Amino acid sequence: MIFEHPLGGRMPPDACFLQAALMEAGDGDYLEVGVYNGDSLLFAGLVKRALGHTGKLYGIDIDETKQMLIEETLAFHNIEAEVVYKSSNPWPLPDVRPVVCYIDGSHSYDGVSADWNNLKGRAGKFIVMHDYTCNEHVTKFIDGLIKAPDPNWRFCGYSRYTVVWERNVGQEYRGRFREE
Repeated sequence: MIFEHPLGGRMPPDACFLQAALMEAGDGDYLEVGVYNGDSLLFAGLVKRALGHTGKLYGIDIDETKQMLIEETLAFHNIEAEVVYKSSNPWPLPDVRPVVCYIDGSHSYDGVSADWNNLKGRAGKFIVMHDYTCNEHVTKFIDGLIKAPDPNWRFCGYSRYTVVWERNVGQEYRGRFREE
């Protein structure tokens, strides 16, 4: 399924869910665990810029060999981000409190669990998790979280490979993340 992009063009549902979280979160920092080539970090920066939202971009990735590619990609589009090349566990950015977090790092059960546990107390509004249904360890962790939810986080929905969680602030969920 392809969705119409409110800023023009079309894009896959996974990107739509990340964009919707960024749009709804408004101003504030964005943090990504598992930067890989920097594509989703770039996407987040472009969405924030197009919407006029302020906030820094942060990334965490263990693969230093991608540093030059990531820096060149972001610089080409005039997007600034701080990428830390370390493991996400132990947590390397203790002072960062993003409004949106994107988890796409370690795909082991323990890795996803550690990323969730490190971010659930830091994220202000949304946690977006990637590779649901296409990685057995990620799927097992997320399914467990859906069955026994964290009381501070509300499951918003999923689209193919992406799951969105919203910080539970006692208001009824508005339904932006349901795929029709």
